[in-house]
Amino acid sequence: MLRHFNLDVMRRIPSTLGGVIRVIFKCLQGLRNMVKKMRLPCGLRVAFIFITALVFGSDQTFSFESNPPAYTYRDVNIRKNEILNHQIHEPFPETQCRTEDYRDPCILGLLNGALTLFYEEPSASNVRTANGYLRAAVTRLSTSAGLTEFHGVRAGLLFRTLMFFGKNGEKQAGLIDPEIEAAAIRIFQKWAGPTCKIKEASREDVWSIWGSENHGAQRDATCWSAARLSMMYPEIGEFKYEDNSNAQEQKDAWSKYLKIYIKSRARNGVLIEYFSPTYAQYTLSPFYNYFDFADDSDLRRLSQNFLDLWWATWAQEQIDGTHGGSKTRAYPSVLANGSPMRLAAFMYFGFRTEIKLAPGQTPAITSAYRPPTVVADIAIDKKGRGTYEVRTRAPGHQYVPFYNNWYDIDPDAHDIVRIAYVTPSFIMGSALYPKKDVKYWSSISCQNRWAGVVFEGDGSQRVSISPGSSQSNRSNCNSFWSVQYKSMLIAQRLSSPYGVNVGPMRIWVGPSFRTSKCSTWTILEGNGYVAIEPAWGSMFPDEKNPNFLALSDSEAPVILQAAERSEYRTSEDFCADLANLTLRISDGGIEISHKVENRSVIFYTRSQRLPKIDGVEISLNEDFVFRSPFIRLSRGGAIVRIAKDGKVLDLNFE
Repeated sequence: MLRHFNLDVMRRIPSTLGGVIRVIFKCLQGLRNMVKKMRLPCGLRVAFIFITALVFGSDQTFSFESNPPAYTYRDVNIRKNEILNHQIHEPFPETQCRTEDYRDPCILGLLNGALTLFYEEPSASNVRTANGYLRAAVTRLSTSAGLTEFHGVRAGLLFRTLMFFGKNGEKQAGLIDPEIEAAAIRIFQKWAGPTCKIKEASREDVWSIWGSENHGAQRDATCWSAARLSMMYPEIGEFKYEDNSNAQEQKDAWSKYLKIYIKSRARNGVLIEYFSPTYAQYTLSPFYNYFDFADDSDLRRLSQNFLDLWWATWAQEQIDGTHGGSKTRAYPSVLANGSPMRLAAFMYFGFRTEIKLAPGQTPAITSAYRPPTVVADIAIDKKGRGTYEVRTRAPGHQYVPFYNNWYDIDPDAHDIVRIAYVTPSFIMGSALYPKKDVKYWSSISCQNRWAGVVFEGDGSQRVSISPGSSQSNRSNCNSFWSVQYKSMLIAQRLSSPYGVNVGPMRIWVGPSFRTSKCSTWTILEGNGYVAIEPAWGSMFPDEKNPNFLALSDSEAPVILQAAERSEYRTSEDFCADLANLTLRISDGGIEISHKVENRSVIFYTRSQRLPKIDGVEISLNEDFVFRSPFIRLSRGGAIVRIAKDGKVLDLNFE
């Protein structure tokens, strides 16, 4: 609301002329840094720039409108080496084991350490250390029987290490001790034998999910990896699965299944656990392995397309590397600074962050995959992007309740619409969905949903709707519902039967805001403004954690109104504009209207009626999957178009 009622996306240069100008500009800009390092007379410098630019061009991609930082593979590789060097000198997780148990967290540290030592500095000393790490990990993993949720990330790292540095290594063959290598192959066979079944890989229903979305993706990947490795190492001996299938049959079946999986996910909004700060890395890591190591060219292509699409959707909903769109499975531990794939985003796009190589992101850091230039431009060019809205559908409804560790998801129930309102200085994000019994939703969709606003900078200036849990150390599910209109968000806590394990309503507030009062509003001032008020009752800092604001009545809807700092000279000016908003409370709900702009939002608090914007009920049944200035896919379509400033990329998921 407020001034964002009338903001339009920044006007662009016409595509043909703009394209020519951008090509010339990027050549000159790309060579400038090179010439600065050369000791040439001024005249020669100028000549060198023009001649070389005309003959050779440049691999840098720029947006002419706002001149964001460069995106080159060279810069990406420099940042990759920085990450790997840091990991070698400060291993994470720790490599010191406390038990002989295959669940000891040290195994991830050992596998992470081995892969990075082999990858970055394969000196004789480091190869010995890496093999020592690998031996310790393999020894512990060999004590487990069958594939469990503990093995997903471990299997991905071990597979990547074998494919890079085993006897047929694609990066440097023969670095792994043959005894360790053979033991590792047998572990994959031990895991896969009783678990990986042709009948599961042969089904075309890719929406039956084992464990959770990230666990299921890793389980599928381990089955595929085990078959791939068994075929590459015939000297280990012929391997038969418990269902009497062989490795060739398994690999063919899982490759076919994965191609259907990728196509269906892309055509239905990508992921159920959308942008989880914790779990996105684990869901994505298998696709990096498919991209790097699949011997099926179509699986490689689809995996690349899938990663392109995920990074494009991330790019349009982030600011300075921090994701600001809606999320699910965003636990209290990530409210302060959590953002999915943050370290990989630093490597690709240069958004500085703490360097700590979580094992789930190691496949991305060591992969040959690079986001296309159009995606990089969307990510980096926050000023040139202008102000715009993103709408994305997401699956979440389950056919039947969770049973025997399996979810059955309905991909055709397109009743979650994710919204992000993006400006050059902040992003507000939420998800629209109907007020339904919690049993309607899969827990991997409704668990710890996130809605709020993130401001530019290091990502610490953020506000989010964060109801607690009624049971300590437990997640909640379907804890609130909401409506968003541009830079205004209204959210209300949901209790049983709509929500489960839902504690009191709370609002998370980052620590670096300056706080003031404006009538009934609390104003937070930082790299922008956000005003917060409950529809009724009072709001105050939580006694146990002052970063949370608590309500005197947890059933009261909470209203957030954000604005760019450039819109108002002071917080007093922002306060004065808030006076144009009128709040009306009735038995059925609340209505917020703007006195000047004749706009309104109605939010129903005591029924399941969908909210209204300007008198029209919001629609959850429209004909798009992705709709923004940069990403488009119609419902039922298969070709996703990604475009910005004349650069176009079509991703085919037919």
